[in-house]
Amino acid sequence: MDDLLDQRPARRMRLGTKSCAECRRRKVRCVFPPNSSVCHGCSLHQTPCRAQQPRSRDSGRLGQAQVDALLQSQSQSQSVSQLVADNTALRRRVAELEGLIGSICDALEPGGDDSSVSLSTSGGASAAGSASTLASTVTIPDINTRAIHVIQNLKNHGLLQQETTPHYNFGTSLTNPNMLLPSDPASSLLSPGSLDQDTTSTPSDYADKTVSAVDAPLVNLFRDALLIRETEGELYDDPEDPSMIYLMKESIGTFRPPIPDAETLRLILEDSNLYWPIWPTYYFGPELSNTMHTTSVDTAEAYITQILNYSRGPEFCTAILFLTLCIQQLPRHWKRVIISPDISRQVLIDAYIRFACVLLSVEGEESIHTVQCYLLLHKILINMGRPQRAWVAIRHALSAATVIGLDRLDAGASFQRKSLWAQTWQLERQLCMMLGFPSAITPLGAKDDATMIQLLNPTQRILRRVCVVMGRVIERNQNSDTASYAATVQLDQDMEELKKDFPPDWSEPYGPNDTMYSIYFQEAVKIFYYSTIKHIHLPYMLKAKFDRRYEHSLLSTMDACRELIKVYLRLRGSAKSEFIQCEIMDFQIFSSAITLILGILSGAAAGDGSLSAVSYHAEDWQLVDRLIGELRKTNSLLECTVAKQSAEVLETLTAASFGTYNAQKDFTLVVPYFGRLRIRQGGRQDTNGNSIANISNSQITSAITSPSGASSVALSSLPPKQIPGDPYYLPESTNTIEFSSNDFLNTTFTDFDFQMDLSQDWYTIVDTGAQYDWNQVFNSNNIMELR
Repeated sequence: MDDLLDQRPARRMRLGTKSCAECRRRKVRCVFPPNSSVCHGCSLHQTPCRAQQPRSRDSGRLGQAQVDALLQSQSQSQSVSQLVADNTALRRRVAELEGLIGSICDALEPGGDDSSVSLSTSGGASAAGSASTLASTVTIPDINTRAIHVIQNLKNHGLLQQETTPHYNFGTSLTNPNMLLPSDPASSLLSPGSLDQDTTSTPSDYADKTVSAVDAPLVNLFRDALLIRETEGELYDDPEDPSMIYLMKESIGTFRPPIPDAETLRLILEDSNLYWPIWPTYYFGPELSNTMHTTSVDTAEAYITQILNYSRGPEFCTAILFLTLCIQQLPRHWKRVIISPDISRQVLIDAYIRFACVLLSVEGEESIHTVQCYLLLHKILINMGRPQRAWVAIRHALSAATVIGLDRLDAGASFQRKSLWAQTWQLERQLCMMLGFPSAITPLGAKDDATMIQLLNPTQRILRRVCVVMGRVIERNQNSDTASYAATVQLDQDMEELKKDFPPDWSEPYGPNDTMYSIYFQEAVKIFYYSTIKHIHLPYMLKAKFDRRYEHSLLSTMDACRELIKVYLRLRGSAKSEFIQCEIMDFQIFSSAITLILGILSGAAAGDGSLSAVSYHAEDWQLVDRLIGELRKTNSLLECTVAKQSAEVLETLTAASFGTYNAQKDFTLVVPYFGRLRIRQGGRQDTNGNSIANISNSQITSAITSPSGASSVALSSLPPKQIPGDPYYLPESTNTIEFSSNDFLNTTFTDFDFQMDLSQDWYTIVDTGAQYDWNQVFNSNNIMELR
């Protein structure tokens, strides 16, 4: 009977059977790509793809010995190397997905790695237990915890749409923006920078039972990528699923911030249209043939509306960042609510920036639009007083421009590409010189062709030449150990030659035909010019007191600082340009005033350290006083944190310089990108043990209002009186001013908030462990000691 059974033909397979043996065993769909002999599932798991074999009729009645032999043959067919390859592929895939999810969490909540929020992660723990056989190193609970924390914060603060199905339709808010806003005013938008600092919530609030991996699209994405089923925790795979990048792109739309309605958008564009020419050039349209600052408001509105409704990726980012610049430039008390009374302008700007960064990290393939995105982002951060983040943005623009070949264009390349590259390398050098960072631009990269230079106007040509010199200053500062003073002298001579090309009308008052655009670029180029001279000579200015070889550097630095303040006063004093937002510019002028006061206190320019130094620099003190008033006006018009803090510090330093500063505690402040300023209480004595006289308030007024030397010298020559009732009584010195810094301004500080940068509270910056090249002390009589 057994012989007859063995002679029977094998059991026929079902008609239409096309799946391979492996997909049959795993009970999943088997899909073969076109012109491929390996199915998608076997290719993904790196397993042999074999066709199914007909089963024998008595396959169900195999004996135990036959079953053991069959299992042994199957186990031998799958080699150890194949198992290792499978595990390696899974681990690589897990690591890639962890990195993608972590990058999004970092963009949404910087510094979230050290979050200690306690959440309920039972669902994540079970998923991790199911996946432990795949990769023992996968820490799914950590990913779940962080993603749930981010999602819950975004929901609490109105930055996350309450939708069950994520989609990527950016135009909904233009017709119905209320759907994106929280119904409860208490859950209105907070600053994204303070999402993890919400004082109204406690860690237990985040452990709401309604919060689970189901509410977090990032966690769902991660679980899907790990091939984990939600119900049973078992593995699954669908060869027709899109790639993980595609899923992430589709889920990004969930984090979209609210966008103004059509009427508000129109008003924003109309009221900011005046400032478009001073921003980075925004090319759009076919072949990037149109520029935003030369088009009409109607065309701009139609284009931006279309992009916000139907576009995505870098093109969408460019439009939303341009809208961010428009909102940023609006007057402090604008006539209309942009989104909601509960959402402040700065919170909305931060939300736009954060969303654009997330979108660029996922869809930011290198292109012209990507370069434009980062140039616009750089300008936004510059206006906000965040130079280090702006430097990161311009480095991203530089990388994208290099990848697409903008740094090596031929003579026949389009003007748009040449212009974008010129803007990129010039902005990079400007920030590197200010921050003391090395530049990534080589002299060859800063060499524009002759056809490009001919298309530039005189102002643009001067700015380009200044940026070329900036590169040499940066190179000298980065090699300070081997830098010679001869290099500084050569740089100074080159800048003097460049100044000869300044148009004559730059020193004349503004005319009625001067526009805001012409005024801004004229003064901006002069600011860059004199800032470069200041950075050329600043490392040597304090050495002039003891080495007369460097006296030229002292005088040149002080002259540059005076010119910078005058340029700023001209710019801010004009009704056409007083509303221009740029907190970096406010800080540069403030640091110039600090440097000027430092030069005054050294007394080297007057030839001695006597009281006559005050009269010698009476016009300088007037200049500083006018600057303080202009900074306070700028803060009242534009709500500038940098301008406000700068005015307060200059007032304190001026009072201490004249001996009128009086407070319960010593004044200590770390000035970003400069050094430490400390004002101490307590009298000083000369070498004979006598008290050093101070300058009275009447002398301060006389010195500032009467710049002539005779009046001040007469007051300063009066002998100090010891009777308080005497009209010529001079009190004892009570103030000691101490400056500490580095020659090349490359100091790093602890507890420095790089996200807020200059807009943070300067009094919270700590310089513990900072190494300074020099530390000099002045008393209120301008007598200097060198420590």
